[in-house]
Amino acid sequence: MNKSSAGVLEKVSFVMTVYNESESIGPFLDSLFCQDSMPSEIIITDGGSSDGTCQAVAGYFEKLCRTYSYFNAVEKGGKIFEGVTDKGIRLLLIVARGSKISEGRNISIKNATKDFICISDGGCTLGKNWCSEITRDFFSEPALGVTGGYSFGYADSFFKACLAICILPRKSEIKKNGFMPSSRNIGFTKEAWQRAGGYPENMDFGEDMKFNFNLISCGFQIKFNPGAEVYWNLRNSPVSVFRQFFRYAKGDAIGRMYAHRHIIRFASFLLFAAVLAAAVIFSPYFLLLLAALMIAYCHKPYFRINYFLMNKKACPFIVDKNQLLSCRLRAVFLIPLMLIYIDIAKLSGYIYGLAVRDSKKA
Repeated sequence: MNKSSAGVLEKVSFVMTVYNESESIGPFLDSLFCQDSMPSEIIITDGGSSDGTCQAVAGYFEKLCRTYSYFNAVEKGGKIFEGVTDKGIRLLLIVARGSKISEGRNISIKNATKDFICISDGGCTLGKNWCSEITRDFFSEPALGVTGGYSFGYADSFFKACLAICILPRKSEIKKNGFMPSSRNIGFTKEAWQRAGGYPENMDFGEDMKFNFNLISCGFQIKFNPGAEVYWNLRNSPVSVFRQFFRYAKGDAIGRMYAHRHIIRFASFLLFAAVLAAAVIFSPYFLLLLAALMIAYCHKPYFRINYFLMNKKACPFIVDKNQLLSCRLRAVFLIPLMLIYIDIAKLSGYIYGLAVRDSKKA
């Protein structure tokens, strides 16, 4: 692949799918068009948004284009905007009403004309050099099929910061062998996508992990590039967090993924319950064992507290040392509760997914 002198990656397409992202699509597009190197085409598929997302994307694209055309396909679906920027970047907006995330991504990729595909999601913002980083290894290793980057949680509240601490590993925690990227931060060749059968359209959630497994089963290795950074705007309420992880775990069950993790999670809950019962029935000294188990349960998130809270890009709401200290202390108490809450959501979702799995082909 060649990089042009104008800072446009000639063989790279950026694709994404959106649905009701009117509040976040502007900041996302700002971060995309501020890249130090740009893809040569950008293709966005809207799943039938009702909040003006499609119109917002079309309006944003129009301002950047030297030539463009609108197509009357908003209601029936299909191509609705196509244009070319001053740098020669092709911009395409498609509507596919009722499409799921996997279908929207596949539609965008089918309309891509370049060899290498990079993907992110609405609700994220990209690091300034994300596009050059997510494609970097393909310039030096042409045989490479898949690469993934690192996701920071973007937290504008204490709740979101604790959620990031609980669910997102530090870069140093990520094992390069076995790394499984989210499709909010991934790149792959179009050939790899074709051989893996595209994103699995039978799955509502967890489709990106299933796609990863399909890539691996086709013989592709996934390379981790920690320099390709995305900031993910996390859920902001307990209800939305429960729903999110319930759905992820449901996808695990339907996709026949990570069964060992859910078995360990279930066994851990049984162990906690048994030790707590022993403390009540036999001796309060069993509470010491329970405390040791809780420390083991929480130790990784505890080591992440400073990693996230001291990152001003990830946690811009922390403005001084007193607030940082307060957040640290409160996080120590909230993290165990949030971990338990998330694991209950995962167990519930996995059990539900097992119950409905036979009705879906995974």
